[in-house]
Amino acid sequence: MLKEGVLLVRLKTSANTIAALRKAGHQEKASQRVEQQYIENLKIMQAFRKHYDFCRVEFFYSNKSSQLAQGELENIFLR
Repeated sequence: MLKEGVLLVRLKTSANTIAALRKAGHQEKASQRVEQQYIENLKIMQAFRKHYDFCRVEFFYSNKSSQLAQGELENIFLR
């Protein structure tokens, strides 16, 4: 059934960590965390696109999980 379906891959945002760092006045550390998370997510996406071809794969950020669970699919998946 998966061959006909879609694999959903949830990517982290680290939003809570980044917000806490900014609130504590650690702007540089927050910016570094944003960059680290971006690179980590990019590597995950690249790995799936390169090595996984069993079915379609869609990527979304963790802060969109509740929208997805409610069936609200507009502007959720990354392109």
